[in-house]
Amino acid sequence: MTRMNANGHCHSFNGDGKPDIMARRISTGELFVFPHSGRLQGTSTFGDPVKIADGFEVDRYVLLRTIDISGEGRAHVLAVAGQDNPEPRGLFLYYNKKGLAGTDTLAPPIRISGRRSDKSWETLGIADLNGDGIEDMFGRGTDRGDVDAFLNRAVGMVEHETMDKNNILMTTVQVDDFPIGMADFTGTGTLDLLVLRPGGNLEIYEFPPGQPADRPPSGDDGTWHTVGTGWDRMEFITITDIDLDGNPDVLGLEADGTLSAYVHNGKFDADRPLETFQPPQTVLTGLRDFTSIG
Repeated sequence: MTRMNANGHCHSFNGDGKPDIMARRISTGELFVFPHSGRLQGTSTFGDPVKIADGFEVDRYVLLRTIDISGEGRAHVLAVAGQDNPEPRGLFLYYNKKGLAGTDTLAPPIRISGRRSDKSWETLGIADLNGDGIEDMFGRGTDRGDVDAFLNRAVGMVEHETMDKNNILMTTVQVDDFPIGMADFTGTGTLDLLVLRPGGNLEIYEFPPGQPADRPPSGDDGTWHTVGTGWDRMEFITITDIDLDGNPDVLGLEADGTLSAYVHNGKFDADRPLETFQPPQTVLTGLRDFTSIG
């Protein structure tokens, strides 16, 4: 089954609205960005990789994500320090200073949040959960089924204070379900939750209607839709908008290093949810030594 840290959500490093791909080279800890060309055109969709940093080894940072933490439309890098990290454990932000500028892209890290002593979470997703234009976090509890939101406090990049540590329960899934990400897959104007099930089904959880726009969606009486099968073969699953049409698409990285795009059809039919995404198109190859696709 897909590793519990294997999800992401693409963002634009230049702030031009075209979601690039960030990827970590496992063997070296180098961080690269594959810039979006502006068109979905097979393996020409993304340009040559641009190295933006060293020092992102897996034993230092167990999780990496891109996030628009300030609402400026640029991708910043969020890193979760692992047990073996000589630095304090917690959540570190590498601020994107001025767009994609090689190894001058990211500022030195700021520890924006520490760990909690009473609970832990084993997945990390990124989305704007309360509609204020800045992105928040969510995750499933360790060995638990609760999917909780953590809101951006909208105070800027402030050490220890950027993210609210208080969790807001959104919904409950099975303890071995893997929440991939959140986006409006169903076209209702409300975020849906994309979940990978242990048997390989990719499913959308549509929250119950009547959700307030200024709070994270919530409720356990929504509707499940199976939108894919066999997804347990994926090494990494990422949400993006690769064809720039405003609908959320999905990227899947397979063990042979092939990254394929599953493009949203532009409409959602609850009676035929398996038709939500088009057949896969290969957009990158040679990624066997890469992870943290986002």
